[in-house]
Amino acid sequence: MLQRYFLLFYFVTSFFPSLLLAEDLARAPILALYGTSTSGKTTILNAIKTSYPGEIRTLGLDTKIQSLLQQMENSQYSASFQLALQRFTKGEIFTALVRKEVDIRHNGDIVLVKIDRPMNEILADAQRRSIQLSDRDIRGIEALQILISKSVEVLNIDPLNYENVFVAIVKEAVENSKLGIPSILDLAPLTFEDFRVHEVFRRVLLRDADHGPSALALVFCPLRELVARILARNKKAEIDRQYDELREGVFPLFQYAQLYTAHEPGVHLESEVIDSISYRDLVDSVRELWSGPRRESITQRLVDALGVKKDSDFNYSVRSHIDYDILLLNLSQNSTSLFLLQLMEFLLNQKK
Repeated sequence: MLQRYFLLFYFVTSFFPSLLLAEDLARAPILALYGTSTSGKTTILNAIKTSYPGEIRTLGLDTKIQSLLQQMENSQYSASFQLALQRFTKGEIFTALVRKEVDIRHNGDIVLVKIDRPMNEILADAQRRSIQLSDRDIRGIEALQILISKSVEVLNIDPLNYENVFVAIVKEAVENSKLGIPSILDLAPLTFEDFRVHEVFRRVLLRDADHGPSALALVFCPLRELVARILARNKKAEIDRQYDELREGVFPLFQYAQLYTAHEPGVHLESEVIDSISYRDLVDSVRELWSGPRRESITQRLVDALGVKKDSDFNYSVRSHIDYDILLLNLSQNSTSLFLLQLMEFLLNQKK
């Protein structure tokens, strides 16, 4: 069982860059930052890159999706891509490539339309459900169907799904390591998939052991701070009109529930407790992030996922199945030499 170390933000940003230059490493290190959206992973990642004097590559789902979409846009099917882009965002296009479905706004609500079937069946189903598809919707769907049929040919990921995209990300990090180039992975759990991202990371590294030392750092951000960060991020994205940076909805809270679990005080060892949470915290969090319908049912789903009871205060800890090496508490700029030595020992001992 790997020993778990509690590290502060300062340790990673000040120490890890110097570790990357260690001359006795035959292969470059691979560091995965694993946490919810807006937990601070990108801030840590950018700080490391700023401090590191050599080449360092950053990998993650967002950047990989952008790369795959760029491949599709630059392929011989560019005309279909541009036509799809007239109706759907790039994010919606990628989701359609993976899930073979699109969201269509109808009478103020969002309806799901399966597009992996002939257009006459799609139209008949829409009519049966009293969904009015516009000419623009139809042209966009037809373009998506062409892209779906050619996606494996262009992107070389078969089948194209989120799990295999993560596999491709970790494989790229392994190849970088063999070339002597450090990689930092920005990873987050997917609430709509039944696989675990951290397990994909471990599995790929085990299949190809010819890489440098690796570590999975779990980046923890307290719930109340996480909500404040999301609200600030969305406000800035609106002002800057960078709509891809928006984190709409409550999915970061359900990511949170995938990583952490609540329990009554005294159930876990004090050393395993990372923070406290209350039922009111969850209610307020959902209220601040979600103004749409079904707020009460969403809150109840989150309460059930975390294991919180009404009108109670709870401690919470990392879920037992999360196989992390380092727990990164992004709470303070203070540091001690002990933590630095522990991180160095953990990564360098993998080469012995």
